[in-house]
Amino acid sequence: MNRWVLDPGSNAHVCNTRQFGWSFVRKAKPGEVIYAGGQVVQIAEWGTVVLNVRTPSGKAPIKLTHVALVEGFFANVLGLSRCRPLGIHFDSGRDLLYQNNPSNVVAMLEYSNGHWLIDAEENDRPELSTLSTFAARFQPQRTSQKPRPAIVATANEAHQLWGHASKQAIDHLPESVTGFELVGDNKAPKWKDCDVCIQSRMTQQISRRTPEDTNTTVRNNQLSGS
Repeated sequence: MNRWVLDPGSNAHVCNTRQFGWSFVRKAKPGEVIYAGGQVVQIAEWGTVVLNVRTPSGKAPIKLTHVALVEGFFANVLGLSRCRPLGIHFDSGRDLLYQNNPSNVVAMLEYSNGHWLIDAEENDRPELSTLSTFAARFQPQRTSQKPRPAIVATANEAHQLWGHASKQAIDHLPESVTGFELVGDNKAPKWKDCDVCIQSRMTQQISRRTPEDTNTTVRNNQLSGS
């Protein structure tokens, strides 16, 4: 897929090709991986990507930092959880991202086939045929003869890793999942303490945006959170 998909539950930005205006920062270390669909995928590089997005006042660029490059990955992913430290929030009722105040819209999204797309049509996207070539080469890590090390996570990290599962489900993970270890003294958040869980339970949000609120500002034009 040659579009950028918003993932409210992901804590990582992922790019599937260098042809998206990729700017290299550093090589990924062995063991720096992402978990997707039950698979473990090694990250190739870390870098930045600049995207054009639609705003109330027209197109504007945003810079994604701390982006993982995994060539051939099924899609380009903007992880909403990584943007939380900047005050970036998702309004599914209005199909947009805003910063701190609901009137401060930073990106207008396109809802298509069950996904929210963030990149504007005017972005220079790679050809799908090129991505198909990378996808054919894409191979997740194979299971070796040695037992895979246990996945270690805090309750809060497990809450995000397992798609914002309930507190009760997270508490029972160590006894229900082989190869998983829960560490730390903190407890998994209840749904009312998690912005993503709250958003998913909302069926409607009334906009209080007035016609005067047309200015859009993004701190340093960056979405990161690293």
